Amino acid sequence: MMKKLLSLSLSVLMIALFTLTSCNREEKTYLGTITVKLNANSEFPDVSVADVEVSLTNTADNIVRTEKTNAAGEAIFAQIPVGVYTVNTSVKITASLSLNGVAQNVVLAPNEIKVLPVNMEKAIGSDNFIIKEVFFAGKQDYDQKDRFFEIFNNSDKVLYADGLHFADLAGATGSDANDAVLGLPLDEYLYAMRVAKIPGNGSTYAVQPGKSIVIAFNAINFKEGFNPGNWAGLKIEDYLDLSTADFEMNAIPFLESKGFTGNTWFDVDNPSVPDVEILYMFNAGNMTFFRLNDYGPGLVIFRPEQPLDVTNTILSPLSTPNNPMYFLKIPVKYVIDGVDILDNSSAAKFKRMDGKVDAGFTFLKADGKAFYSGMSIRRKVADVKSDRKVLMDTNNSTNDFEAITRPTPRNY
Repeated sequence: MMKKLLSLSLSVLMIALFTLTSCNREEKTYLGTITVKLNANSEFPDVSVADVEVSLTNTADNIVRTEKTNAAGEAIFAQIPVGVYTVNTSVKITASLSLNGVAQNVVLAPNEIKVLPVNMEKAIGSDNFIIKEVFFAGKQDYDQKDRFFEIFNNSDKVLYADGLHFADLAGATGSDANDAVLGLPLDEYLYAMRVAKIPGNGSTYAVQPGKSIVIAFNAINFKEGFNPGNWAGLKIEDYLDLSTADFEMNAIPFLESKGFTGNTWFDVDNPSVPDVEILYMFNAGNMTFFRLNDYGPGLVIFRPEQPLDVTNTILSPLSTPNNPMYFLKIPVKYVIDGVDILDNSSAAKFKRMDGKVDAGFTFLKADGKAFYSGMSIRRKVADVKSDRKVLMDTNNSTNDFEAITRPTPRNY
């Protein structure tokens, strides 16, 4: 009897050990190691790549891991789950100049030991015009007619806004389970659904250091006609007075020039505020007003070296025979600044711009439930000088921007 009990106990123990060993082996199968190797920038030989914080973001669950580089510029992420990762790092040289390193769609396979070289590149648009704020989730009462964005002079010299272009980029935001990644290469071109530019002769619209221009979709006072009974919980302070904006959208002349009819409900012209010049609208016959993506725009500002060729389009890979979609190609080399706003914190795979333009992305709410929220995306302040604010510009919107409960045009 004793021998049977002993034999049974040994069998149970062996099964347990085998099971534990198998589980551990199975768990280890789903781990790997990524060593990020930072390559110094030859233009800035004195900027060290040692002791630099590197972040590694899992695009599936948005978990962020951070490591410091060693003396050789290596950040080692050992025994981490397999998956697809985004690498981000930034070294600030001055308040308005930084070097960024980025790698996207880094695939880690089971038991893989991956060495990933990452070049440190000068951030596009440092010491220039930058995007200060983007308001696209307006209150329901006005069905988001009160959208605007603000462009800020982050330099120490007078800049002219004349001829500055801006574009709303194509691509899903991750707001829907059926969203598909656009699937176009982003290293040379970005792909725009809508493009416009600021008018002027080159010296018409001066912007002083630390000052900004506001581009409103409707330059009107939304506080006028406020009715607290329209929607529960709304207050007059939730509404904006955009009647003093520097520029406004008015798509009606552009649409009429193409043989289409504009939308006078969405486009309310303020004759005292100059219109921007609209150059391109995707699917113009059905899109009756210039807009930003409802769930998060990819917004860039740029200056082409010559007049923009609005015939330089590309057919979207997501097109169908009944719904062809053509997007305007914007050369990355023309881009001054950009911010990639996605729907939620786990939407990294939907990024619409290269890491040289925006190494990260931002969002209003982690769970994405921000439609009609009245919230806004605003750039952080990096420094306050005696005569102006200097805004954070590492070309990584994850670091540079924050979500705020109410928009603050020309203010903080």
